[in-house]
Amino acid sequence: MENIINEEIIVENVIKEENLPPDGNDIENPEEMGDKLKGKKKKKNFVDYNNFNNNNNKKFIKKSYLDPNFNYEESYFEKNLSENEWKQIHNYAQDYYKNQTSIKIEDFLNKYKNLRKGSKNIQKLKDIFIQTFTNSPEQRLDKYKNALNIIIEKYYSPTPFIKEVIFFPDENNENKVVNMIRTAKQSLIICIYTFTNDKLAEAIEEAFIKNKISVRIITDDETIKQKGSDISKLVLLGIPCKTDDNSNYYMHHKFVVIDGKVLITGSFNWTVQAVKYNNENVIMIQDEELAEKYEKEFERLWNEFKHQITNEEANKLKNNNNNV
Repeated sequence: MENIINEEIIVENVIKEENLPPDGNDIENPEEMGDKLKGKKKKKNFVDYNNFNNNNNKKFIKKSYLDPNFNYEESYFEKNLSENEWKQIHNYAQDYYKNQTSIKIEDFLNKYKNLRKGSKNIQKLKDIFIQTFTNSPEQRLDKYKNALNIIIEKYYSPTPFIKEVIFFPDENNENKVVNMIRTAKQSLIICIYTFTNDKLAEAIEEAFIKNKISVRIITDDETIKQKGSDISKLVLLGIPCKTDDNSNYYMHHKFVVIDGKVLITGSFNWTVQAVKYNNENVIMIQDEELAEKYEKEFERLWNEFKHQITNEEANKLKNNNNNV
């Protein structure tokens, strides 16, 4: 995806390590900090580099995340074969059945790369061969079974065509997550521990306002209070957001499901620090079976958590965060 990102980077002065504020990582294992912290959440001392202001050390980044000439829909989601291509496949199946072709089935099907783009294509391929071989004579049963085995093993369980692992710190990889969010056409469910990354917030705002898709967010009840949190802004746009109800524990998930098809998950929290400084990982994969499992976990938490952030609370959080 490197070739589809159009970006302009303007650097005035790079932030120097000795001028950084204290580390803002959350403590993963509070028990390691002694009896004082056992069973409790550590008071957050998050650092959000969106809000780090030092007149002598600034780094400004201006980026355009979407290439208007790139077709994200065709690149990430299902792409149907043409009627002529399906006709060619149907004719081949008949010739194969009648022993009238010397072309191996795997060699023939490999010409149609878009067969792997979407389960509907694979199901249609399977149906064509099943219909062609219906009531197959006994002497041709082995060939029928061989054809179906090839389809089922090599095509009916297709390799996902979104299958990418990215690592941080890397600002270019932030673009990849932003662009993937912007491919959403129907729904976004977001389960994220901490959220202060304005660029990701803008991608969600665009999806919700411009594309009018369904968006829901689950996050942690403490991280919404940190300076730079984007949750209050998204709630005030009309996006439903829930938090966990227990101040002693974390809602520590980090995953997104796009349109019930694409899963984004990994260690990556949605902060600028995670983008620029932390060692993090993200996997982005189109796998409806995996996506469904994450959707079920999201729905379980959505039903379990009773606290939905109101507009009044969002305004209060916004004012408090601005005054920190």
